[in-house]
Amino acid sequence: MVDHSLFDGRATQQGELLVTSLNVMAAISAGVGTLAGAGVLSQAALTESLHLDVLLQGVIWILGGWVTGCALWAISWIVRTLARHPSGEASPAAQSSGVPRLDDLAMLTAAESDRKDGAERDRALLQRIADELAGLREDMSLSPPQRAARAENRRQEQLTQSLREIESAIGAGQFVLAQERLAHLSRAMPEAPDAAGLRVRLAEARATTEAQRVAKTHATVDELMSMAAFDKAIAEAEDLARQLPDSVQAAELVERTRREADTFARQQRQKLYLQVTRATEMHHWRAALEAARQLARLYAASAEADEVVAQMELLTENARIEEVRDRRDRINDMIQRRRYRLAVELAEDVIAHYPDTQAAKELTEQMDRLRELAAKDKSS
Repeated sequence: MVDHSLFDGRATQQGELLVTSLNVMAAISAGVGTLAGAGVLSQAALTESLHLDVLLQGVIWILGGWVTGCALWAISWIVRTLARHPSGEASPAAQSSGVPRLDDLAMLTAAESDRKDGAERDRALLQRIADELAGLREDMSLSPPQRAARAENRRQEQLTQSLREIESAIGAGQFVLAQERLAHLSRAMPEAPDAAGLRVRLAEARATTEAQRVAKTHATVDELMSMAAFDKAIAEAEDLARQLPDSVQAAELVERTRREADTFARQQRQKLYLQVTRATEMHHWRAALEAARQLARLYAASAEADEVVAQMELLTENARIEEVRDRRDRINDMIQRRRYRLAVELAEDVIAHYPDTQAAKELTEQMDRLRELAAKDKSS
C-alpha cells in the first residue's frame, strides 16, 4: 500500500521552501527599490540638480520596489494557503474494509478525480508563480538601462499585438470591439503612431458597412410597403435604427416608413367610410354593415370608426331585414316555379333564424300549405 503521507510531506516541504524564497525576494525587492530611490535623491541633492524629473525617478524606484515586494508577499500567502489545504483525503470506506462496496468505489473515483483536478490546478498555479519569479529574477539581474530597454521591447510587443487585434476586429466588422480597443490603446499609449490611421480606417469601414446595410434594409422596407405589410416594414426600419443609433439614414428611414404607414391607414379609413356611406344611401345594408365592421376592426381608434360604430345597431337591423326579404323573394320565386320542396327548406330556415320577423310569421301561416304542395310534388 502506498503511503501518501510521504508525498504530502514532500509537497509541504517544497511549499515552505517556496514561501521562504518568495518572502526573501519580496524583502530584497523592497529594499533595492528603497535604496535605489534614496540613492537617486541623495545624488541629486549633492549635485544640486534636484529637479521634478529626478524626484519622479526616485519616487518611481521606491514605489516599484515596494509594489514588487507586495506582489511577492501576496504570492507567498497564496502558496502557503495552498500548502495548508491538501487536495484530498483517503475515503473512510477504503480504510474500514479491504473490499469496498460499489457506492464506496464511486465515492473513491470521484474523490480521486477531484484530487487530480486539484493537483493540476495547483501545478498550473505554481508554474505561473515560477514563471513570474523567473522574470523578476531576470529583471533584478539587469542594469537599469537594460531593464529600461527590456520594458521598451515589451511595450513595443504589446503595441504590435494591440494594433493587430484592432485590425482584425475592423476586418471582421466588429466595429464596437475595435472602437473599445482603440480607446484602451489611446489611454495606455497616447503616442502610438498607428492609432490615428486605424481610427480613419475604422470610420471608413464602419461608414461603408452601414451604407450597405441601410441600402439593403431600404429595399426590404420598400418591398414590404408595396405589399401593404407596414407593420413588418416599420419593424425592419426600427431594428436597423437600434443597431445603428448614430445613422442619420436609418433614422430617416424609420420616419419615412411611419409616414407612409399613416398615409396608407388614412386612405384605407376614408375608403371604408366612403363604402359605408354609399351603401347606406343605396339601402344596401348588408354591404354597409360589412364595411362598417371592417372599419371598426382595423381602425378602432379613428374618428371614422367611432362614427360608424354609433350607427352599427341600425345597420345591423336593416341588414337583417334585407336578408329576410331576399330569402322571402327567393321562396316566392321557388313557389312560382313550382319547386315546393326547396321553398319549404328556405321557409324553415327563415323561421328558424329570424323567428321574430314579419316574414317569418307569414311563412309560418303558409307552411302547412307549402308542405302539402311539396308532398304532392314528391308523389308525382
